[in-house]
Formats: sequence, structure tokens, C-alpha cells
Amino acid sequence: MKKLWRYTDKNGNDKITFSEFLIFAMDLIHCIRAFHIASDKEVNNTYIDNKIANCVEILNQHFKEYDYQENQEISFENLKKCLSKVSLVFNYKGK
Repeated sequence: MKKLWRYTDKNGNDKITFSEFLIFAMDLIHCIRAFHIASDKEVNNTYIDNKIANCVEILNQHFKEYDYQENQEISFENLKKCLSKVSLVFNYKGK
């Protein structure tokens, strides 16, 4: 509270004018609003969810490629090959 008071009491006279209070209140309202906008964007952002879904699908495709017996199992050697392919996909920078 002391820091807020010092921030609001611009002239340091241990009193605040309505003008000083208004500036403080507007700054506070802007900060709270910005926080709510950022929170809302984070909650409603489907980009990350879509990116994760795409990554899982790529992983699934490569896993199936090495699941020769179609029993949802792969060997350690095939796991390394699968991860190597996945690594190439995720590290591709394009031209």
C-alpha cells in the first residue's frame, strides 16, 4: 500500500488531490482491463490446442508406420526410428 501511495502522491505531501487519485484509478483500471483481456485471450486461444492435436496426429502416423503387426506395439529400435522421423518433421525450417 505504501508503494501505491507514493506512486499516487506525486508531489510527496502525504495527501492526494482528486486529479492524482483519478490518474491512479485510471492506471489501475487500465491494468485490470489489460489483465482480463490477456486472460480471456489465453483461455479462448485454440492455436495451442490445434498445434498439440497436429503434433499428436503426426506422432500417431509415424508410430503406425512402425507398428508392422498392427498390435499397437513397436520395438525399441523402431521407436528410435519413429522419433528420428518426428524430429525431422518438427525441426523442418522450410525454404
